[in-house]
Amino acid sequence: NVTKGMNDLSFLEMEISNWKVSPQRREAINGFLYYEGYHDILYKKRLAIGKNGELVEVKNLPNRKDIDNQYAIAVDKKANYFLGKPIAFEGDNEQYIELIRGIFDKAMMKKLKNTAKKSMNGAIAWVFPYYDKSGKLKFKVFPAYEILPEWKDSDHEELDYAIRLYEVVTYEGREKKTTEKVEIYKPDGVYRYVLNSGSLHPDTEAGEYESYLSLNGVPYNWDRIPLIAFKYNDNEIPLIRRVKPLQDAINEMMSMFHNNMLEDNRNTILVIENY
Repeated sequence: NVTKGMNDLSFLEMEISNWKVSPQRREAINGFLYYEGYHDILYKKRLAIGKNGELVEVKNLPNRKDIDNQYAIAVDKKANYFLGKPIAFEGDNEQYIELIRGIFDKAMMKKLKNTAKKSMNGAIAWVFPYYDKSGKLKFKVFPAYEILPEWKDSDHEELDYAIRLYEVVTYEGREKKTTEKVEIYKPDGVYRYVLNSGSLHPDTEAGEYESYLSLNGVPYNWDRIPLIAFKYNDNEIPLIRRVKPLQDAINEMMSMFHNNMLEDNRNTILVIENY
């Protein structure tokens, strides 16, 4: 029962605990890691058969870990193809068109391109519209590994509520401290918690509850939960799932060739065609 679960912190704690180690979240994190250049090849070891037939690491041989990040190039190319040109607005109401152009300016176009990259890396990117203290409409972009959606329907078109999990880094003197925080996005506003050893506690520092809007001190909310899902595809499959084996193979091939060249550089020839 979702309604009952929303009033039960133990239910949310269980949901968060399961989602943190889920294959979907790990895959989304992997997409961002690969885009930034942190590939599986970095953990590669040179192995040989040792005593009793067991594999042991060999440290006296070259162990190159070369990365040719074709995945990041593909993501950038796709984002530039989709959003390389500014949006053109046309209409009879010139005043309305000017207001729209004021929102979708160069900064917003850059944010949209960033949203496209995040959706490719994690399958879904989430855009959160809000008003700042000066009353200007702004947008935050959340990656897929921060948002756990609870959908109302099987088509994943409308949210019942959503959970955001993120880390905040603070310093106590010279000691670095990382705190896990949780935000629950419900129709009536945002509820904030601190996640400590798997348990949720009200976030008294940031404010336990806040409405989405406030006008002259009066709280307001949107008609629907203001989290907009930008999906890379209908099946919510990240790009990394389709190309990771190929990217890993490229890294392995380049690293193995580099190792062979270092071991015997006088007899090494590499011929690449149609690359």
